[in-house]
Amino acid sequence: MEGCSSKKRINFAELCAEEKSKKLFDTLKEAIVEQLGVEEDEVVMEANFFDDLGGDSLDVVEVTLALEEELEIEIPEEDWDEFETIERAHSFLMKIVE
Repeated sequence: MEGCSSKKRINFAELCAEEKSKKLFDTLKEAIVEQLGVEEDEVVMEANFFDDLGGDSLDVVEVTLALEEELEIEIPEEDWDEFETIERAHSFLMKIVE
């Protein structure tokens, strides 16, 4: 079917906290790997988006837009600074999907 996505949306409300955290981290990692072209093993909680992964402010925009689409959420521009580290981004996203 043209225009249909074969990727099933994640219903975070149905997941336990541990599953939710893992799925969210995997989604965040996928967006970062795709946007920045880094290796998956580089995207760890301790990584700094700018210093460790080589991202810039435009990359933050692209990652947040990809996450908004994938997770069907809205990330206000004033919250983009939460994406300084992977851990901060993950914590921020966990609050949104709860």
